[in-house]
Amino acid sequence: MFGTSYNCSATMRYIHRLKTLGGGSMLNLGIYCVQLATLVFGKPKKIVSAGHLNQFGVDESLSVTLVYEDGKMATLMSHIRVELMNDAVIVGTQGSIKVCNFIRDEY
Repeated sequence: MFGTSYNCSATMRYIHRLKTLGGGSMLNLGIYCVQLATLVFGKPKKIVSAGHLNQFGVDESLSVTLVYEDGKMATLMSHIRVELMNDAVIVGTQGSIKVCNFIRDEY
């Protein structure tokens, strides 16, 4: 099992710009969660996702489950309007790893 969450506050002016760039929660934030899950587990065999579009057509939130061979799963979340944990947790049969603030947007 693998889980990540990532958030970033965005002003309304920035949200408008995200739409024109094809961005939003998935392409601007969630992609980092997907990248980390891919590094840990590789290519998934199935993807299930849901999200929310705001009045401008920008995806503000995203929840994704990546399903892999042998029962492995990754659960990913990203949001541009609320504060999430910004953590990655990998849980296995022999223990777990938690990476706090696995993505830092202060740079």
